[in-house]
Amino acid sequence: MAFQAKRRFWEDDSAIYGGISWTDTDIAQIWYPSNGYHRHKGVLVGAYIWNREPGRRYSAMTAAERLNSALAQGESLHPAYAGEMECGISRAWVNVPFRKG
Repeated sequence: MAFQAKRRFWEDDSAIYGGISWTDTDIAQIWYPSNGYHRHKGVLVGAYIWNREPGRRYSAMTAAERLNSALAQGESLHPAYAGEMECGISRAWVNVPFRKG
């Protein structure tokens, strides 16, 4: 999942300039961009899920449910995380036809 943020809160509030935060939740990781420093808006990877059970749970959700769940879990790292986002996109790769060739 990826989200466009209204502002680059990870830079402004936490001095994070690129890299990854690991979580103990289903979303596993949040990736921060390593470019566009100090621009007004930014896009981050709000979840990178590779574990089997969390992947199955998320792939069974609708896109909107996946986004909402990832936003809620991101709150454990960044207070008011969900309120910082303008929009998001989600793809459950297991649901993509012909993904294995």
